[in-house]
Amino acid sequence: NNFNGATATASGFGLSRDGGSVDGNLRHVDLPVITNAVCTVSFPGIIQSTNICTSGANGRSTCQGDSGGPLVVTSNNRRILIGVTSFGSARGCQVGSPAAFARVTAFISWINQRL
Repeated sequence: NNFNGATATASGFGLSRDGGSVDGNLRHVDLPVITNAVCTVSFPGIIQSTNICTSGANGRSTCQGDSGGPLVVTSNNRRILIGVTSFGSARGCQVGSPAAFARVTAFISWINQRL
């Protein structure tokens, strides 16, 4: 499952807006998963098959300080970790650019070898 078109939830303790400050509250945002081809338009030469991306439409995205946080989808009333927050646009988190995550399924063999 590449999760394209799914709604995923990202959460973290990062900034809630560009220029904001960290207040210590855990926040979350629901974001649509987009194809890597669409994501590559914003990050040419950077996006790989080991990434999964979400839309940043309407200024909704992860932000500075959210790196390492989870990206999950819900299926059959279970949360499934599909990504780990990695990076977004250097122009800010409210500019409408996608956010990129490490695609968990790309690393599942490595993870299972270490459990």
